[in-house]
Amino acid sequence: MESTATRPSRLIWLRVVAGLLIVARSVRLVHAISQREQMLLDNPGLSPRTLGMLLALSFVGMVALAFLAFARQRFGLWIVILCGAVELALETWVGFSPMALIRIPVTTALVFLTARMAWRELR
Repeated sequence: MESTATRPSRLIWLRVVAGLLIVARSVRLVHAISQREQMLLDNPGLSPRTLGMLLALSFVGMVALAFLAFARQRFGLWIVILCGAVELALETWVGFSPMALIRIPVTTALVFLTARMAWRELR
């Protein structure tokens, strides 16, 4: 039987996935903020208020992901899932393309599966 000192932590995979998703979300946030006017022109159903809500949801999801992976807090998973669901609903309502929408359930499922592997190590 392996001791816990020699067995690699399952939390490592969660931290790798979370780190990559935090970087991706940060790039998306910076791009959306810098190209705000172009996004509003390209998507007629998108109002400045809705864009602000989408950016805030993305930021909250990113912070919850950091809490989940690096502070080992279980509540971060539920916040990530909730933010993903609301973000998917808003982007569907606004009329984003299906190719743009597919990233939300895929990344949320990836976070859920890696968090499930490390569930015993979370608080």
